[in-house]
This record gives sequence, C-alpha cells and structure tokens, in this order.
Amino acid sequence: MYECQFCNEGFKYKSHLERHLNRKKPCYTPTITEEIIENLYTTTEKKKIKKGDIKKGYHKKIIKGVPQWSCNLCNYSKNNKGNLPNHVKLYCKEFRKRILIKIQNSGTNKKDVSLLEKELAQMKERMQELEDKCEELSHRKNIIVQNIINGNQKLPIQPIGKEDLSFINGNMYRKTIENPPKSLSYLTKILNFDPNKLYNWNIHKNTNDYITYLDQDNLWKIRHKTEFAQLLSNIRENQSYDLEKKFRNEGFSLLIDKYIQKKEKMGEKYDKISFDELINQIEEGTANNDLYILDNKNLIVKKLNLQFY
Repeated sequence: MYECQFCNEGFKYKSHLERHLNRKKPCYTPTITEEIIENLYTTTEKKKIKKGDIKKGYHKKIIKGVPQWSCNLCNYSKNNKGNLPNHVKLYCKEFRKRILIKIQNSGTNKKDVSLLEKELAQMKERMQELEDKCEELSHRKNIIVQNIINGNQKLPIQPIGKEDLSFINGNMYRKTIENPPKSLSYLTKILNFDPNKLYNWNIHKNTNDYITYLDQDNLWKIRHKTEFAQLLSNIRENQSYDLEKKFRNEGFSLLIDKYIQKKEKMGEKYDKISFDELINQIEEGTANNDLYILDNKNLIVKKLNLQFY
C-alpha cells in the first residue's frame, strides 16, 4: 500500500500514487506550506535565491529595464505576477517533480515497514535454521566410511561397476530410458542410494567436494566429485549396455531404439546435461545416505554385520 503524504489516500500500486500526484489539480494544493516549499530547494539554490522569494516560489528581476516575475524552479516568466502563485503550486512541472521525489524518498508507510520487518525476521529465522543444519552436516561423520578406516574389511558391499543389477525389472528399465539426459542419474539412484540395497552403497561423501568410493579392486579411494562423476558416467554406460542386451531379448527393442535415436539427436548436449544430472544425483544421494545411516544405525549394523566404534 502506497499512501499520499498530503491527503492520506492509499493506493495499491506506486504508479497510481504518481498519477494521483500528477493530476491537473494536485491534492497537496490546500496543504502546501512554506516549510515544504523550502525543503524542495537544493543548498545551492537557497544561497542564490532570497528567503522571501523561496517562500513565495517566484522572484522579481529586471530585464532591459522591464520588470519580470519568474518561477524559481523553471523558466516560466510573466510581465506581471498575477498568475505566478497558481503556476508555482499547480502547474510548475519542476515543482511537481520535486514533490514526487520527496514522496518517493520519504520511504514506505507504516504498513510497508511492518510487512518488511516481518519478512526480514522470517528470513533471519530461516537463515539461522540453514546455518544450524550446515553446522550439523559439517560435523557429522560418515559411519560406514569411518568403520572402514578403522579396519573393518568384512563389508558385504559390491564395488563400483559390479553392483547387483538383477533386481532391475522391466518397469525400472523403462523409466531408466524414458528420458535420455536423466538415464545415468536414475540408474545411479536406484543402484547406489536405495535403503533396501545396502550392499550397493559403494559411494559416500568425504568432504563437500570429494567422494569416497569402493573401486573394482575392492579398495576405497577418494576423488573430486567432477572427476568421480566422469568415471561413474563411463561405468554406467557399460552397465546400460548390459541391461540393453537383457531387455532387448525381453521385447523392449522398439523402446531401446527410440532411446538411442534420442541420444544421437541430442549429441553433445546429451553428454553435458546427463553429466550435470549425475553430479546432482550423487550429491543428493550421498547426503540422503548419511541421514539414513544416522536414523537407522541399528538396522544397518544388523544388515551389514558391522561393528561400530
């Protein structure tokens, strides 16, 4: 809500207030005071113009021996001062302009301030919640990875690239190849971040930008997330070929051919989009794994036969 300082009329939009102030007979005419008029002048103008003339809004000057009265704020001049008072308060464009600027610079009304203060308080509260969550995540240790570092080598976890694919059925495969740019990320999601397939949990966060993973030699290694995503992209491509052979024999030939045509049509764009999706899926998935571990510690101990320290 925008409120006129002079008549207190409220307007929903700022443009409506400006139109109200710029109408032929402004609302501020009855309430205009010498103090308001004086505040419209700059410091430089106040030094050049007499105080009495500032209050009136116009001044007298002699041009070639002929007296003329001129508006202080624009070039409007007359040989008599009869129309100058009306000009100053009603028709002077510069006067109207400065009145409008004064309104705009005076800030929002009390309703606006109250609303802004409320929104600011909500934003601060939300920011505090996010800071607390970030602090919690930064101090949280990955239980599975810590257990590996502590020497437990009996984890029944499949290495990356050798995950169990037998549970992937026709509906899952159909969803995997429905959208080519998301095929790799979806395959990673169902393989590595399913709470019911803990034996495929071979990807975990190390720090914000690094990933810990179990390589095909059963060694836990660390790579930067972009390098790891490139490695994982190549591995997923090979696994998708294995799935393609399986499901082509099960009658998915037309669907697979359509998927391949889409990939070829997208060209380099497919690689870029699918790569970005894969990184996002890895980051989201590893974060979800961490939360699941914290909330289901006893279940994971039972399923994976782990000993936590």
